[in-house]
Amino acid sequence: MQGGKGIAAAAVVAALVAGPAFAGEKELPTLRAKAGELKGNVFPLKLRCPKARVSCAGSVAFKGKKRRRGRIYRVEAEPLEFSPFAGGKRKTLRFRLSEDALRAVERANGITVRVLIEATYGVGEPDRIRLRARLSP
Repeated sequence: MQGGKGIAAAAVVAALVAGPAFAGEKELPTLRAKAGELKGNVFPLKLRCPKARVSCAGSVAFKGKKRRRGRIYRVEAEPLEFSPFAGGKRKTLRFRLSEDALRAVERANGITVRVLIEATYGVGEPDRIRLRARLSP
């Protein structure tokens, strides 16, 4: 009888790792992100890994542009890798804008940027999360 319990436990672990087995089963929650306000030249992005996940890791990048008075102002950041952190925990990433990017935000009177987060949860395909954030002077 002991072998039967081991098989059932292995099936539960496999189901948690692989995701939903049928349409009615719920998927595990994904990483959550919230953009903070631009202070000086620092743009904070708060990440939260759900408790149902073992850990979260990945990268974050953003870019945006705005046309004002016949000129185009652009802001972008190279992908910033974040190391794994445990499920149920939070992490704040701080992007430092260059002088040119900060000047563009000021001259454009604020720019809305698209933030792309590629998160991995230890096993499986990476998750892509997109959000918009406003950079205001």
